[in-house]
This record gives sequence, structure tokens and C-alpha cells, in this order.
Amino acid sequence: MFSIQGFLTCQSKLPRVIVKVAHKASELVSNAIIEGLQPLAGRVITLTYDNGKEFAAHIQIDQALNSTGYFARPFEHTSVYGKFLT
Repeated sequence: MFSIQGFLTCQSKLPRVIVKVAHKASELVSNAIIEGLQPLAGRVITLTYDNGKEFAAHIQIDQALNSTGYFARPFEHTSVYGKFLT
């Protein structure tokens, strides 16, 4: 079976958290986020995810960390800093 390993990084004003995941399955990713941020759970208020399928279990993360999750707006390739290209 072919699997892709990756690293999940969480960074903000909190210390950077890097967790290795075996592949991008939503259950593995959500467990890695919970495990990596659990020591900082009292300081985690919001999380912003990109729109990947690996974040499908975001509700589980929010419940475990008592946080609120948001998804980023998709990038518009026609704009740069709010100005439309011609």
C-alpha cells in the first residue's frame, strides 16, 4: 500500500508545534492536532484550517480542545492583495 507521510505544523503566537503523521487521513490528522496541542489547550481559542479533506474531523478537535475552528477562504487566483488582475 502506498502512503504519503507528512508533517503537521501549528504556529501562531503559541510555541510552534510540529507533529509527524503517517498519511493525510482525517482521523490521523485530527488525533495529531489534539495530541500536539493538548498541553496548550487552555491557551487555544481558535484554529484556522485550510480547505483540505484531512480536516474533516474538525468538530472532534474543537470538542477536545474547547476551541472554535474556522476554514480559510479559498484563494482567488484573479486577485493579488484585493486588486484584480487584468
